[in-house]
Amino acid sequence: MEQLSSGGSLRATDGPFAALAAGGSDPASLDLLGRTRVSRSKLFLARLFAERPDLDDVKEILVAADWENPGAVARLIAYPWTAVWLQRAAAEPRQADVDYGRGLALAAASRAELTGVVSVAPQSGKITVPGLGELRGLGQDERRLTAKDLNGPDWFGLKSVTVSAGGRNLSLTLDDLDPFRQCLSYGVAPHNPDDFVRRTQAVLSSAWELLTAYAPARADELAAGLTVLTPLAANLMAGVSASHQEAYGGFGMSPQTDPAAFAATMIHEFQHSKLSALHALLPLYDPAGNELYFAPWRPDPRPLGGLLQGIYAFLSVAGWWRDLMAAPAEQPRAALQFATLRAQVWRALEQVHDAAGLTEAGRRFVAAVARTAAEHNATPVDAVHDAHARKELQRLESVWHERHA
Repeated sequence: MEQLSSGGSLRATDGPFAALAAGGSDPASLDLLGRTRVSRSKLFLARLFAERPDLDDVKEILVAADWENPGAVARLIAYPWTAVWLQRAAAEPRQADVDYGRGLALAAASRAELTGVVSVAPQSGKITVPGLGELRGLGQDERRLTAKDLNGPDWFGLKSVTVSAGGRNLSLTLDDLDPFRQCLSYGVAPHNPDDFVRRTQAVLSSAWELLTAYAPARADELAAGLTVLTPLAANLMAGVSASHQEAYGGFGMSPQTDPAAFAATMIHEFQHSKLSALHALLPLYDPAGNELYFAPWRPDPRPLGGLLQGIYAFLSVAGWWRDLMAAPAEQPRAALQFATLRAQVWRALEQVHDAAGLTEAGRRFVAAVARTAAEHNATPVDAVHDAHARKELQRLESVWHERHA
């Protein structure tokens, strides 16, 4: 471990990036990332509209809604699964899901309280209204819809959960309808909102109590940036999670009943969102590189970008378990988890601190991450847990090299 320097940081002129690189963030950095995601979505929309004049009615409604309520439209086009649609639609405008775009216009009209009319003729007989729900029973004939049609027996609105503790609130939209949630790398659960809310509310409430009591800064970050939870298939292991590089603030998770682990998952997936947004704004590495690395938390060789994602996510998850060591009921497990993850993060950092594929910004980023990891290394932990963590890391690396020699 002595090979890796923990010195250096992002330059002072990098402003909020310094906090992001260190594993945390502040309101300014989160605001910056959020605004860049909105700008990115607007660029994708402009590209799509330039190629698809048949969406001019959608464009008109979005422009009018943005004039009436720009904040609502900004949240709408940056909605995690909408952002995925936009990226794909802009990349291949001729293949774009037009029905989704018309649903986007309905969502904008609803949020801005407009009376604009949207003509739809979905082959499936239903239309997704991003961030709000799904309208069914439309048939295949052309229909003229307005925001007032988003009600009645054929309207299936999304549910949400809000939890409160320590004077802090967290609200998550529970989206089990949007077709672009299927961008996640695991199967998604079918629509079952009442069961989804019941299962999520209890464990999220307990997780939020832990976060606000033992890691209030992390709680503030999640409350500001995490927005959407999609249920993954129930046949997966408990707590399996996933996110997407375009879906800032959104994540999927299979059923989870452990509050501390639920909190760790939220931290983990939001770290992925932050790093993907940061890399899109300030490239940290060359994605064309073909060098592969050992990732202590995965059995497969990882490219540089993938390893950086793991480092960044597990750096903060390790910090969460360190914070939770102050909870008497969680102390033994938290100490072992912290010792294990800090050893794994440091080993991964040893491999990338001088990686040829890093950009100059990436080198400064890794240096700042290493400084936080060094602080973790200096945190006292029971010698038994520390020894177990090191032994387990050696075992994982030995198995990995045997498999990928």
